[in-house]
Amino acid sequence: MRTFLFKAALPVLLLGFSVSAQAAEPKIVSEKQASVSGKVETHREAAMLWYDLNTGKGEPLLIGAVYVFTGANGECLEKAEASGDTVTISGKLTMYDNGTGGFDEDSARCSAGATASAASGKPLKLDEKLHSQLLQDQGYRLADLLLNSTWKQVKANVSEEQYKQILQEQRQWASLGRDAAASKYAASMPAVEAFIKAMQERTDALVRLVATRPVAGTFESQNGTIAVKVQDKTVSVEGDAYRGQNTCTIEGKGTAGNGWTVIENDIAKFYVLFTRKGAQVTYIEDQGCGAGVQFEGSYIKK
Repeated sequence: MRTFLFKAALPVLLLGFSVSAQAAEPKIVSEKQASVSGKVETHREAAMLWYDLNTGKGEPLLIGAVYVFTGANGECLEKAEASGDTVTISGKLTMYDNGTGGFDEDSARCSAGATASAASGKPLKLDEKLHSQLLQDQGYRLADLLLNSTWKQVKANVSEEQYKQILQEQRQWASLGRDAAASKYAASMPAVEAFIKAMQERTDALVRLVATRPVAGTFESQNGTIAVKVQDKTVSVEGDAYRGQNTCTIEGKGTAGNGWTVIENDIAKFYVLFTRKGAQVTYIEDQGCGAGVQFEGSYIKK
């Protein structure tokens, strides 16, 4: 963990001898998980570039070395520093008795734009603008994707009468329930995490209606075929996706569960939901297929 840098002491003359004035090492006064809002700034020290969070009160909080932050986290910090937009940084925060402090750069998570108003205490409302901003967060994109992908399996796996009732419940949740749940959770976490939690809860409720344990067999869709093997708790997936004459190999392994199964390979992760009628496959990461080949979608068990 790196939270701040000690500056090298300058030599001073004492009784005719050159000695080094060493400042007393500050003491930790608190160490806890926290979410803090402010503006992202950078400073250069020890030949490196560092991210700071300026809260407008006291000394800026150190976020970490710029090179450490990659992916969605890095994009969030880079855009915020360039635009001057407010962000929320969540993670383990250490504060010292000299008023300085910083985040554990390994756990620091950036939420951009309107997500920083999470702890304002005001009710949250997910409109199109906020949804677009929240999609900058990889965790939110995944929660949104898994919710929508689960919904695609509902109609195919329940009776028509059940579907009518579930559809009413889903509309009620989308118009009121989601915002109410997120507003409650936002009292103790950033808005993006509050909406993620609300969506995960709804996804879990829908999954319980349609999911089965992973089953072995061959599954086909309009753009691919996969073979699934299940041994103890290990699920192996192999197959091919195609578009015209272009093909892409699908493979990976994961641990069997009662809902979405995370399948990992050397390139990325993808997600499989097994149901009575087949399986739903989806992903948010580049799977390395290229040539417009995609293998997400609904699969029927043969």
